[in-house]
Amino acid sequence: MNKVSKVVRLVVLAGGLSLAAGTSLVAECKPSKWGKNDEIGAANYVTPQQVLAATKLVKKGESHPLGIVIFPGMPAFAPRYTQLQVVQPGQQWNNDLGKAFGWPIVYNDDVLQMWLGTGPQIDGLGHLGEAGVFYNCNKGQDFADIKGLKNSALLKFHQWLVVV
Repeated sequence: MNKVSKVVRLVVLAGGLSLAAGTSLVAECKPSKWGKNDEIGAANYVTPQQVLAATKLVKKGESHPLGIVIFPGMPAFAPRYTQLQVVQPGQQWNNDLGKAFGWPIVYNDDVLQMWLGTGPQIDGLGHLGEAGVFYNCNKGQDFADIKGLKNSALLKFHQWLVVV
């Protein structure tokens, strides 16, 4: 048996073992303790009672938004990236915008190109899976397509705020 044939056989064997392991992972998947239809995981712990109890911990009355600052070079899992450009549409070559707007306006605008997989993962528990299976035994083919996720913890959350 030549070297190429041995390599091909090893690759086929490794692929078969990987497929079998993936199939085994799917078969072993168990629904979360909140039930098979749960989409928010540990966020189930955040109950109205917990929120009320948390308000008793407030000392200063200051609030801190949980938003993120978007900037070029922010952390990203390859091949993701963030690119921000400031442009002056229609203003190149001393173009006079006064004709279009009725006064000598000038302005800057922003063009943002980014993957939403930079910074936080806004699609929550539907973001990372194993062998085609995601949180709570959901198969990716059943809920994810190019237009977005059909069920997502993102749709279940309100905008949260930290108060100290």
